[in-house]
Amino acid sequence: MKVTIYGKQGCCLCDEAEKMLRELSAEYSLEIEKIDITSDEGLFEKYRYIIPVVALNDEITFELKISRYRLEKALRQLQSGAAVKRCFPAAKG
Repeated sequence: MKVTIYGKQGCCLCDEAEKMLRELSAEYSLEIEKIDITSDEGLFEKYRYIIPVVALNDEITFELKISRYRLEKALRQLQSGAAVKRCFPAAKG
């Protein structure tokens, strides 16, 4: 399963997301690619306020704080062939 993490150096939430994914990589056969948004102006403008952004099989699935429970649930759904719902934090207001 292909996983892409969009983040940048010095982002503690990005580091947490990557750590969780690496811990789960063997169980779910994950191919993890990390993309530094500061290396591409377009990605930086698009994602700078919502990193980490995690795409599962090229579909943006998570933004900002990622819970291990929701991540594992999404991975199980993908593994079983089910569609995965986007898991974004609730808007405050």
